[in-house]
Amino acid sequence: MSPLAWYIRIEEKTQVNYQRLINLIFQVKPINIEVIVEG
Repeated sequence: MSPLAWYIRIEEKTQVNYQRLINLIFQVKPINIEVIVEG
């Protein structure tokens, strides 16, 4: 596998992790995020 392919796979995994993290934050603290977005 080429280095570029490895990089793309790592990027995809990182993107999934960020999406999970964002989902967790929205589920746990939706009020705080709303305040940040509005402010």
